[in-house]
Amino acid sequence: RYDLADLQTTGDGSVIVSFVRSRGISGAKHLYANKISPSGQLLWGQAHVKVFDAGSLQQGNFPHFVLDGQGGAVFAWYSVAPQMQVYAQHIQANGSPAFAVNGVPVSTNLQQARVAPSMSYQPLTGETTLFWAELDNAVEQRRRGLYAQKLDARGARQWGETGRAIQPLALQDIAHLRTVAVTDGTLAFWVQAVSGQHDTIQGIKLDTTGNTLCPQFAVSTRPSSKSRLVTGASAGRTLVAWEDQSQQQGSDIYLQSVAADCRLSAR
Repeated sequence: RYDLADLQTTGDGSVIVSFVRSRGISGAKHLYANKISPSGQLLWGQAHVKVFDAGSLQQGNFPHFVLDGQGGAVFAWYSVAPQMQVYAQHIQANGSPAFAVNGVPVSTNLQQARVAPSMSYQPLTGETTLFWAELDNAVEQRRRGLYAQKLDARGARQWGETGRAIQPLALQDIAHLRTVAVTDGTLAFWVQAVSGQHDTIQGIKLDTTGNTLCPQFAVSTRPSSKSRLVTGASAGRTLVAWEDQSQQQGSDIYLQSVAADCRLSAR
């Protein structure tokens, strides 16, 4: 079985496609990729590039990737076997991996688990910044936190062996995580609900060393259910859009502009 994960165009007119390959619902889910020329040639070979085949992705999980600006792409995903772990890999323009085969784990803490990564890439330095939801363990998953890690151009962990805790483990839900690379660091946004209360959208900005440029701030506190968070950056601002549902006003799409200093702006 082959399921599309992501498809993006590169600067030379080619496309990079990633897909999940499996043998039925119960089979292991592996992540593959290839680069296709404008004439349809498989530039990374007929056998494709195996981004991850050392375990299994979560059923129904189709990871996105980020273009590196040089004809390659950076991937982030989480596995459920042999453990619940977040990985990253950089496949270069020629199809060769810049990191270790099957990717680099973002944390060496095997007592806890991690899921749902989002990443940004800095082309000038080749660094990758990842955020993810950290779990107290893979079985109960009662408490969640928000963690981050930076990998250098070779995949070496820069913010400690277990990453940096942005929010400690707590009885909270952290979902729909999105990151945006900006000139002075990384912006991260996510949907959060604490103890069954209504959803809020939160944000934070870190510099390139992991220090906080903008402490955690609220993007939206409207009492509603929020999902399908997406982000984009243009002209020094970041746009955040999401689906918003409430009993009073029904379902709609909301948009918020965030300035470089993390202030919410009208445009």
